[in-house]
Amino acid sequence: MDIVTLAQQSNLDAIKEALQDTFAHVDVHHHVLGGIPSVCINVSLDARDQWSNGILHNSRFSQFIIHDDLKIQQLTKRHDLPKFRKVAVKSPADLAAKVIKWKQQIQ
Repeated sequence: MDIVTLAQQSNLDAIKEALQDTFAHVDVHHHVLGGIPSVCINVSLDARDQWSNGILHNSRFSQFIIHDDLKIQQLTKRHDLPKFRKVAVKSPADLAAKVIKWKQQIQ
């Protein structure tokens, strides 16, 4: 698998569907920066209507990104959430499983 395959809408939908049971808010999308495609995942433990001023960063959130090296890394998170170690992913299901495993660390 490569980043172009991962960024296909069917795979983005599969990732979102896999994460929706675990998080109150999930946003999965792709974009191109400097000609390099990337997949971005925004998750929150809080429902959107609970965010102060409707801003994701005012919730218990984390943002992940996958570049063309197919390694998922955490871009930013709420200060009291655990860190996420950068790891390689093999498939959309593997990617979702790694994010879900990170969420299980939260008490």
